[in-house]
Amino acid sequence: MVGVIGILLAVLLTGMGRADPASRAFGEEDGPWAGQIVFPASTHLFLLSPAAAGMPAELSLPGEQGLPPMPLRQASTAGGRVTFSLTWLETEYRFEGVIDGARMAGRVEALVPNRLLGVSLGNRVVVRGTWEADRIDANPPALLVERLRARSLPPGGIQFTEWLDRIEPGKGRMGVRHMYLADGRYLLRDAATDAPQEGFDGARYWRMRPDGLSEFVAPPESDRLRMLALLRSGAWQSDGVEIDVEVEGIDEATGDVALFLRPLRGRVGARVWVDGATHAPLRAVMEDEQGVIELTFDGHRDAGDFHSFPDGWAIMQYGRQTTSRLSEPAAATGGGAFENPGIRPRASFAAQGPAYVDVETGKGQKGHHFVLPQIDGYTAGWFLVDSGASDLVIDREIADRIGMPVIRDLGAGVTLRQGKLLRLGRLTLVNPVFIARDLTELTGPEGRDRAGILGFPLFQSAVVAIEYPNDRIALHDPAAYRLPAGGDWAPMSVEARPSIEARVDADYAGRFVVDTGKSARISFRSAFAARHRLLDNRSLELTPTETFYGDTFEYRSRLSTVQFAGYRFRDPLFHVKIPGTFNSAGSYDGIIGRGFLNNFTVVFDYRNERIAFIR
Repeated sequence: MVGVIGILLAVLLTGMGRADPASRAFGEEDGPWAGQIVFPASTHLFLLSPAAAGMPAELSLPGEQGLPPMPLRQASTAGGRVTFSLTWLETEYRFEGVIDGARMAGRVEALVPNRLLGVSLGNRVVVRGTWEADRIDANPPALLVERLRARSLPPGGIQFTEWLDRIEPGKGRMGVRHMYLADGRYLLRDAATDAPQEGFDGARYWRMRPDGLSEFVAPPESDRLRMLALLRSGAWQSDGVEIDVEVEGIDEATGDVALFLRPLRGRVGARVWVDGATHAPLRAVMEDEQGVIELTFDGHRDAGDFHSFPDGWAIMQYGRQTTSRLSEPAAATGGGAFENPGIRPRASFAAQGPAYVDVETGKGQKGHHFVLPQIDGYTAGWFLVDSGASDLVIDREIADRIGMPVIRDLGAGVTLRQGKLLRLGRLTLVNPVFIARDLTELTGPEGRDRAGILGFPLFQSAVVAIEYPNDRIALHDPAAYRLPAGGDWAPMSVEARPSIEARVDADYAGRFVVDTGKSARISFRSAFAARHRLLDNRSLELTPTETFYGDTFEYRSRLSTVQFAGYRFRDPLFHVKIPGTFNSAGSYDGIIGRGFLNNFTVVFDYRNERIAFIR
């Protein structure tokens, strides 16, 4: 019986119908309209029974024992067209078209709850198709003719331990404890120390940094990391996760089914293949601007409430593969802080002393500000104050001379170093962590070398006010700072770097890093420029440019307007890195640099995620 109804409804989706020549036109008062659906190797009769005023009332299959007529809803015959809907196995079908004694033609829409393929998401798969009497489009996929069991997480969620197939020197086998809730929140902890590593609090993705601080992660990187977590846990099948599932096709040889997972919020989807017989995920692929990530599931076992659960997986990420084995899953205990732990640098402010610090600017680089911090008791040299930098950076030779111990070797001559104290004006940072690398190619103030860069940890520790017209920098205690009269706060997101919303040519909105280390007015990622055709019909100049990571090339031209924080700039010069070259905008749409910032005193308040532009 199920097969008969499934074929009937599948044909409504992808096949054709032909009326019985002996049948009466639908709506005649002397009885029901009889028709037949013709499908390769099978023919199934059905009856549409009219109610009052000739409107369809129910659909039935003659000769099928135990099958009650299926009532039709929202039925009408207005304007010579027939419309109706019915529900079968929790799937709603809607028909609109023409039915008469000689021909059936129309459109069918099926709203399929995501129990299809064992998925229970609460959202619906939408399948649309057209059919006419003279055409048979394709065989209906087998997944449309059977009801498959749900594979959602239990209400409390799931937890398990992932053991990586590698040994970390001095630590042994690496392990990660996973906890996922059915509403999409999750938390990953180190299996040995129980220390948090990363998580999603229901709104924002966060992770721990190599220097021990925590940070939020910006899209699309956060979208990619979250989708990977949903795939690893199977939580993408849960009711509380905002994902649309589209059925892309079925492999006729193996019966495997291809699905596409499309998040309702976020930019990164995934393609998943599931076993047509067991309905267990086989592999998944994500692709974004950074490259391809492929997740292959290794075996499945019966895990009770969790149905089948993988024995392990292999992740190929941008050409590098890791493999893992998984422990037996258990119901989540619910204990766990899914929020960003908010670990900041250990900072203090002296009660006395000026807020302003000594500043020098680079030759020909108006607004490129350098300061002289004391590091572990040494005046180490000139450091660039750079909101676009996610770390504290120190020249490798200076770190060696000071005697900074190495925490970790990052490769290619780059190491993580442990400092004791960093002092700048009234601010003191305790146990700062630096990235040590060769900076000899980077310049400092005129005639002097650059000793390092002060990025995210400095800005996270203080309210940093940069007076561009006066070339001054002040560091304030976030607990006591008040914005000067005439200034207004604007919202700012902080994910290692600060970003604000800006509008380009009045039409295109995006998120832009506010980068005190960038000289240009505004710079776009090549993807943003291509999406909005910013290079079309403009006079372009291709020029070389220097970055912290080496030389590259960029296009230059002019926009009509740029707007942010209540200000509008006309006819500004813009820059676009050519595709395939390094772009420090990272996950963002572009960078707002000193070409605009030079007009203001800019006040950064990372802790409260706000910024002020004061003229």
